[in-house]
Amino acid sequence: MKQVTAHNTGSGGRIRTERVQGSIRQEIAEMLLRQEIHDPRLAGFISITDVRLSADLQHATVYFSVVEENMVELQPLGEGAVVAEPPAVAAGPTGRTESRAEICQRALTHAAGFIRSQLGRRIQLRHIPHLRFLPDHSLEYGMRMDRLLGSLDIPPAETDAASQPVAPTED
Repeated sequence: MKQVTAHNTGSGGRIRTERVQGSIRQEIAEMLLRQEIHDPRLAGFISITDVRLSADLQHATVYFSVVEENMVELQPLGEGAVVAEPPAVAAGPTGRTESRAEICQRALTHAAGFIRSQLGRRIQLRHIPHLRFLPDHSLEYGMRMDRLLGSLDIPPAETDAASQPVAPTED
C-alpha cells in the first residue's frame, strides 16, 4: 500500500495535491493495463492522461484518451478536403451513435465505485475522492492541427538580393 504524504513547506498543499493526483493517475492506469476492470467496452488502448483534484481532495476529475485505429493515419489533405471526426461505433441508450470515447466514458463511470474501492486499498488516504471521468481530446486536436498545417500551401521565402531591404544611404 502506498502512503501519500507531503513535506510541510510553504506550498505543502499544492505539493500534496500533485502527489495524490499522480498516485491516482498511476493506479488507475495500472488497473487498465492489467485489465482488472472486467468490462468489454474498455478493450483497446486507453490512457489516463491527467487527474485534477478539488481543493478539499473530495472530488477527482480523471481525463482519459482512447487511441482509435483511424487516428494513426497522418496523411496530408488535398485541396478542398475536409477533416472528419472519429467515426461513431455504436448506438447508445438514447439511440444516437456514440464515439469510442463516449463508450469508454460510460464504462469507466459504471466502474467508478470499483475503481474507488481499489484506490482505497492501494493509496493511504483518509477519504478517497469521488471520481468523474472525461475524455481528453488534446491528442485528436493536435493531430487535426498537424494535418491542417500540413495541408497549407505556403510558398518558400525568397532569398535573392532583390527581396532584401535596401539600407538608407547618407547624402
